[in-house]
Amino acid sequence: MFLVLMLLSCWAPTTTGPKGMVGVVTDADGTAVTGLYVTTLEERVKTDLDGNFAIQYKPPEQAVFFRHEGVNYSKRYLTAFDEGKTVPITLPVTGEVTVACHVTTPCDLTANWNFARGFSAKLSRRCEPGANLVLTSVPLDPAAYNCGKSDATTRSFVQQRDGEVSVYPPKVRVTVRVAARELPPERCLVLVGGSPAKPERDQFTAFSSGPTIVMATCDGRPANPKVVDVRGVAAEVSLSWGESPSIRPRDWHLSTPPHSLWLVADNVDEKSWVMRTHLQDDGAFSIPQLEPGIYHVAISGSGSPPVGYEKPTTTIDAAHLSENVLVVSRTKDGVFGSIVVTKPFMSGKVRVQEQ
Repeated sequence: MFLVLMLLSCWAPTTTGPKGMVGVVTDADGTAVTGLYVTTLEERVKTDLDGNFAIQYKPPEQAVFFRHEGVNYSKRYLTAFDEGKTVPITLPVTGEVTVACHVTTPCDLTANWNFARGFSAKLSRRCEPGANLVLTSVPLDPAAYNCGKSDATTRSFVQQRDGEVSVYPPKVRVTVRVAARELPPERCLVLVGGSPAKPERDQFTAFSSGPTIVMATCDGRPANPKVVDVRGVAAEVSLSWGESPSIRPRDWHLSTPPHSLWLVADNVDEKSWVMRTHLQDDGAFSIPQLEPGIYHVAISGSGSPPVGYEKPTTTIDAAHLSENVLVVSRTKDGVFGSIVVTKPFMSGKVRVQEQ
């Protein structure tokens, strides 16, 4: 009986199937990963000089696991793709990701990556208030981040932007009121963090956390957007709405007539915002009142703005020389430009100058 058990424990699969996997592990450049421990619930083996391995498993846990540079990887057996083959496991391109912990209480941060054909990865770290975590050698593919419990009321809010990850306290209630500078509007669409807020009598409510862009469009005219920092305490926001500036398109001979305008407030830190408006019946775009600063504009006949409209460096210098004038340039995708506002621009037509 002892000899039989020894023979069974020494058995290694020769091809991938329901009882075991034969595979080869390489990095993103195709180089074999040698000496890597690959495990299942049944056994543990090490990849050879060519990155090869052969290992047993049993249903229902038909998967192999390994840890590489601090990240836990797994590959599930999929009959349609793996049956009878030497399974290639290619590690993703890795790099550095910074996580800013803006939480008020510690939480357990997890990052999950799902690659093709049952290949996935997971990483866990402790997120302490005020800490900056530098995650090294992690996959640069998009990840699903979570910090805290699965309950939405206790789960921290995770935001990903420009290659950085920020963790904030759980979402709380944000109440928005539109303060009309003249007759009250008949209808408003209020967006909190890009999502529609729920109308409730004379106010709108939503839930958010962290730096949040709050904006509204009422009767075709935008209110003045605000960026609020929501940190675990319910917030109240008032948006000013009424008469505002307008931009009238010229005959730019676009392939499709102008339909949408994107306006970007080029502010420092996390105070920047972007909003989209549509061409009105009078043939002009309404924009919010502009406080002193630099703004970028993109006009397009399609559903997307010209590439690079957020930072159109070709028009910024000219805009500095022509303050309060929108300096624009044409591309095959549409029209983009910049305007430097030196004093509050409350109403009237914006002068347009083509570069």
